[in-house]
Amino acid sequence: MNIHKPDEKAYPPAPPEAIAREAIIRLGLKGHERVLHIGSDDGVLTAAIAACLPRGKVTRLESSAALLTPSEAAYGQNRYNNIIFHKAELDEMAYQSEFDRIICLDVLNRVLDPARAVGSIRNALADGGRLFLQVEGAGPMEEILPEIEALISDPVWSEYFTDDSLRFRLFGKDEVAMLAEAAGFTLSRADHVRRMVLFQDAKVLSRGIEKRWRPLIELVPGERREEFISALAGVYRGLYPPSADGSFEIPISLITLEGRVEQDST
Repeated sequence: MNIHKPDEKAYPPAPPEAIAREAIIRLGLKGHERVLHIGSDDGVLTAAIAACLPRGKVTRLESSAALLTPSEAAYGQNRYNNIIFHKAELDEMAYQSEFDRIICLDVLNRVLDPARAVGSIRNALADGGRLFLQVEGAGPMEEILPEIEALISDPVWSEYFTDDSLRFRLFGKDEVAMLAEAAGFTLSRADHVRRMVLFQDAKVLSRGIEKRWRPLIELVPGERREEFISALAGVYRGLYPPSADGSFEIPISLITLEGRVEQDST
């Protein structure tokens, strides 16, 4: 049965790596699958998926060579020699029925044509293949985005950005489900997840922000990137001050769904 309205759920605070492990569990890997991982990440999650696939492989898709190259250098060689790195835009990838699982995390928010992107994901999955998709939903990010917009409009930073540099679309809780169904997915689960992401200290928060806003950060010249990351971290610290122990709890609102491509579908 297709699902149109994700259930709203709340989860206890958890560090980013714990949330990533939950995503891997949702893939239901047996060890032989061909997996496509779409999402800006430092390679740690891709490597963790690869470690679950002694008889399979994982392909990491990234739109920027500047983001892909460090991951390839760090994780290109592993125990099973089963990681492939590929540079392509999500809505322009040309895979056809090549994967058994696709995991796409926090990427759809930044594409120009979400329907085309979800269609590309559908084309990449083989019959019987499964998708785990996560996007940022309306909620806390509605507070954060205006602050980041103000930051990059400041004369200190504005020379590095254009009017569309902060390309970020927030989705309603049933919109992503409808996009997936229109592309040909049968949905088995859809959730509206509200939770707190726990960062141990200011340094860990900065590294998390660096990963989260990497497409924006790479527009800044290398010699000023740490300064800009610090400014971004200041936005978060201003909105969400540290706890007594120096840790930070940052709220997120995520739409997550699981879907599949039916056997012998067209």
